[in-house]
Amino acid sequence: MPLALYIMSLRTTLVVALMVSLSAQVSAQALTDPTLSRARVTLARYDFFGDDTFGVIAELGSFIERAQRDVELAGHTDSSTLREARFLHAMAAADLTLLAEFRREPALRTRIAAAYGVTEDVLVQRILADLSRVEVGVYAPVVRDARQALQLIAGHAPDWTVPGERRDALYVAAASRAATATDPVAALATLGTDPCASNCAGIFARFDAEGRRAIDAVQKVFIVLDRLAQRGDGGDPFSRALSVDVVIDRLAFRGLVLEPEPVLAPEFGLSAASANAAALRPDAVVSVHPHEIRVGFLPRVTFESGRAEALAAGSPILPEFARIAIPGSLRPFPTAIDSVSESLRTTLAGAQQVAVGGAPDAEAHLLTRVWLSCDDAGFTPNALVGVGSSGELRGVAARAIHGDDDSAMQVYLRYGGHTVSRPGGAASDIPRLHTADGMRFDWSTLSEYAHDTRSASVRFMGGVSFATFAQTAFVVGQGGRPVTIVLP
Repeated sequence: MPLALYIMSLRTTLVVALMVSLSAQVSAQALTDPTLSRARVTLARYDFFGDDTFGVIAELGSFIERAQRDVELAGHTDSSTLREARFLHAMAAADLTLLAEFRREPALRTRIAAAYGVTEDVLVQRILADLSRVEVGVYAPVVRDARQALQLIAGHAPDWTVPGERRDALYVAAASRAATATDPVAALATLGTDPCASNCAGIFARFDAEGRRAIDAVQKVFIVLDRLAQRGDGGDPFSRALSVDVVIDRLAFRGLVLEPEPVLAPEFGLSAASANAAALRPDAVVSVHPHEIRVGFLPRVTFESGRAEALAAGSPILPEFARIAIPGSLRPFPTAIDSVSESLRTTLAGAQQVAVGGAPDAEAHLLTRVWLSCDDAGFTPNALVGVGSSGELRGVAARAIHGDDDSAMQVYLRYGGHTVSRPGGAASDIPRLHTADGMRFDWSTLSEYAHDTRSASVRFMGGVSFATFAQTAFVVGQGGRPVTIVLP
């Protein structure tokens, strides 16, 4: 037998012997007091719906009071019988309280408090105090596990690196709550650690730090569930009470799908996004380059197999991507590229939401051609994207039109700057600025124009760089405003 399994088996045997209720054998020191005898048998399996378990907890409380008076009158220290009674009494109440937390059943705590003879608001603190009296000798390991788990309920900062079946159960409970939160990735990330702090490989390399921590947290859940299942097989009443929950939780986490923030590799070649660009999550991204386009699907994470695996609406899944060549000879007037449209029909299969971005050195007229090619293939883009400073996808919602434009603010991107016009108003020029580093576009003034507009559009000269066009769209689309791209 492997050493780890031997130690686990030995530890489980110790817990069985300690609580006696976990085994048919009786300790050599066990006495014949009917209260203790009944407690050992009854607490072999916790009864949440009947009265037996709660009745025994109440009986043990009365027994301890009587035995304590006898000890004090005789001037003795606690007898082995009294210590065992304290142990069974506090451990049963602790386990039930932890199980109530695990199962999110606050009404169960009300019954525990009544049986324990205290009000619900002081239940945990009273159990902790009673456990501290028996955290000695052979009782110490299991009592320490229960006490440290209860301290988590009492609001102590969790240390999930310390193992223990009761803390394991609370970890699963915390992860279950996090997985159903409004933002499950952010919630789960608080429970995990970033594997890339030492070695970033496999699926972790696809996502940002928060996403990596979330994935790590869920993978730890499966490890913890395996431990709980093994302990339940060993006869520990706490782990045995969780046996059905372990099966249900395993199925629930196997059905979990997370959408962490992907990190795009530099090779995909998107232009930089401005700081005011929004986080977007299309199914697929098309990156326009001078001589080709690159297509990849954004990864999600599934745990169906019990471990994290990449999942997407199609393939290839980023950071892998497909390459589609742009012919060397193009029509003078920007239209869909037939060969690109044909390839995209296959490459984008499965995508519902498609975003377009481009390399900084691509010319903007290629955006028109690729956008129309996507449309011709049956996958009309709905966003323009770039990358943030850490490789995260950022952009604006966008649509492309030909002809009349009724946007409240209409921007024309020229080689020499921007022209801003509004329906019924005069046009304003925003020329490029002379700086020590040469000429640059005046993004600050453009942002001021776009600050409070209801809707905005961008027209552009075909020869401007994709980087300049994208930055214009990001500034115009600040605050999550959709941008209309007016195609020539």
